[in-house]
Amino acid sequence: IIKIILWVFFISLFFLTYIFIPITWNFFLSFQNLIDSITLHFETKLEEYLTFYLSMYYFSVFYCQLFVFILFILNYLNITIKQIKKFRKFFYLLFFIVSTLVSPPDIISQLCISFFLILFYELYVYLFIIKLQINKK
Repeated sequence: IIKIILWVFFISLFFLTYIFIPITWNFFLSFQNLIDSITLHFETKLEEYLTFYLSMYYFSVFYCQLFVFILFILNYLNITIKQIKKFRKFFYLLFFIVSTLVSPPDIISQLCISFFLILFYELYVYLFIIKLQINKK
């Protein structure tokens, strides 16, 4: 379990540092060159960048640990396919609650975060069911 936690942690840090943060900074810095006649200059502070980075870091680690928690539940608690179907509603509700707590108050961002969490969950459940079918043979 510790190996999985560490792998997921490092993957989340890699994704955050090399993919997500550069994309967001390029997006926000592109506003200065948006219109030729009007020049916008953002007065940025180092504290704002650090706050943004730290909040994204905490969200990334939280979501990855949520993934590890689901992985632990499915792999190490001897769950059957019937139990997965039974608890699917609970996980969906949990994903919507988590997305509501960590996202801005607009519905679109909550739905997007929930959609991706549900997508990853369903993908993992599908792989888990295939693994169970292979182990039966």
